[in-house]
Amino acid sequence: MVDTEETRQALTQQILSGLAVLVQGIRRNFPTTVDAMDITMRQCRALMVLAEAPASMSRLATAVGASLPSTTGLVDRLVQRGVVARREDPHDRRLVICELTAAGRDVIEAFMQADREVFTQLLTGLTAGELAAVQDAVSILRRQVELQAGTAVAATASA
Repeated sequence: MVDTEETRQALTQQILSGLAVLVQGIRRNFPTTVDAMDITMRQCRALMVLAEAPASMSRLATAVGASLPSTTGLVDRLVQRGVVARREDPHDRRLVICELTAAGRDVIEAFMQADREVFTQLLTGLTAGELAAVQDAVSILRRQVELQAGTAVAATASA
């Protein structure tokens, strides 16, 4: 296969089409922990951000793609559920820092376990060759995620 821009674009479109069907099938056929908890995607994203490290309200707002007032309401609901706690920044009392509670960490672990179960079901029945191909693809995509995350961290640090 010749590596041209046209070839890359065509392959990208085929992959995006396949991923859309895959994601839709997973959402339709595998109930998730998120569904059971009745939380929004934005709340789920906030929990995932806080699973990495505590964050200020402004950093959390940027990470979830919401305004500061919307994020405050989102955090209020997560605090009411007992999965997030707020505290003052010891170095700047004007800043509010959000972090997961023990219950919040349990929720993240439940998300991860549910994902493992779904993917275990999907991978069951694949041949060793198919599993190796999936592993190669996952390694490539993981590297891209890490590169993108590094770019995002660098951009945030310089802002």
